[in-house]
Amino acid sequence: MFMKKATRIAVTAIISAMALGAGAGAAFAENADQPEKHIKIYTNLSEANTIYWVWDDILHAYQEEVNPNFSWEVEVVPDHDQFLDKLKLYIAGGDMPDIYQIPNGTLSVQLSQEGKMVNIGEELKAMDMYDTYNGGCLDFLKFDDGSLYLFPDGRFAELFWYWKDSFEAYGLEAPTTWDEFVNCCAVIKENGEDPIAMAGSESWQSLRYVSFMPWVTSGGEFINKLKTGSIKYQDDEVAVKGANLLYTLASNGYFMKGYENTGYADNINAFANHAAVISYFGPNDLSEEMQQKYENGEIGFFPVPYVDGMEDDQMNIPVHTGKAWGINAESYDEELQRFFEFFVKHHTEYSY
Repeated sequence: MFMKKATRIAVTAIISAMALGAGAGAAFAENADQPEKHIKIYTNLSEANTIYWVWDDILHAYQEEVNPNFSWEVEVVPDHDQFLDKLKLYIAGGDMPDIYQIPNGTLSVQLSQEGKMVNIGEELKAMDMYDTYNGGCLDFLKFDDGSLYLFPDGRFAELFWYWKDSFEAYGLEAPTTWDEFVNCCAVIKENGEDPIAMAGSESWQSLRYVSFMPWVTSGGEFINKLKTGSIKYQDDEVAVKGANLLYTLASNGYFMKGYENTGYADNINAFANHAAVISYFGPNDLSEEMQQKYENGEIGFFPVPYVDGMEDDQMNIPVHTGKAWGINAESYDEELQRFFEFFVKHHTEYSY
């Protein structure tokens, strides 16, 4: 498992050596003089997430193939808001984990400016790996000055998913505008079903709905102006429409019952069990059962609807890197650097 304490890792290493036979034992003997290193990883990912297992595989591979004296512990806080709150406590207390997830935003910019984060871009260039990464992923994580202090874990898309039987029963089609979307929700509710599965306990889900309209009309233009203070929220007509959209959906009861206390995983499960007709999440969160239902034509998807009267060719499928990874500059010694290089050069292999 990914979440290992040092003492349990020692047992795992012994068991692995026994299971792999003499060859593995010989490799451990050859590497017995490797430096001892223990790191702490702080993550939002649980065992239900594929990325969790990619990390788990690479950590064990490094321990078995390179340094048997390398160990780790992992702290998992699945709730998005609680995760960020505790990360801020670590930062304030000067007790940062060695490797941690963090969004691209003011918090990561601050840490980089204070010299507390490793410059990932420079490290990737030193490894001759920078140009092997998807340019869109790197651009998504770069700060305004073009620097790269965050490591991308993947390339993800987000879509609206819906149950086709409900849409067909009520004579609905996948909406292309927000007026059509709201109308679909009204019809679904009138027929006794909850329209939208929603993780209301996690702030980023609500912020998605607030941001959909300004994003689909102008990309990142509005948020870039907002964060620099060059525009106020109420000064942008489309941004105000976005805030009103969230109000409309919530006040009319279009989110599923109890959504205020629902987390992200429960939101997806609610949709998978047909407790709601529509939900918003990434294809990577489709379970095997839901993938089969998609292949059977039971569920479908549609991209972010356009603002009525403002339809254009603006991209309407969000693609991003999710929470990226930062590395504590204070603990980035030769051994942690060696592990990170191993991780980078084996990441694709273990992802597939």
